Amino acid sequence: MCQGGAGLVDPAKLSEEGINLTPQIAEVLGMPRIQDYFRWLESLVGKTVKPRVLLPPGAAHGTFRFAHPLRETGLYLAVEESEEGSPTCRPADIEVLSGGPNLGSAGGRALQPLGAVARIGYEGLLAAT
Repeated sequence: MCQGGAGLVDPAKLSEEGINLTPQIAEVLGMPRIQDYFRWLESLVGKTVKPRVLLPPGAAHGTFRFAHPLRETGLYLAVEESEEGSPTCRPADIEVLSGGPNLGSAGGRALQPLGAVARIGYEGLLAAT
């Protein structure tokens, strides 16, 4: 992982629209296994690792393989690549997601992003797990 673009997202930049899930997101960020995950990511700076190592803890959702459910909260964590950055250091956001408004009943995505809670900078292709 590279150092550029890494760190927590400024909470002031999170959207003010929609239902306030801030208490649930704060609960997720305070969970020991999520804190351990962020510390683990910090420990990888400057190291070469397989992309799978960067994924959130726990098994991926059965249908939505990009999302890792946090069963006790009803929320999910996912790593989403960004098109921003340079060829040598691209950012990826660690996002919190929840069930979408139609929960997939009308087709389309059944999970909706609530916002990024951290950003990592990396070299290479994250999608190649």
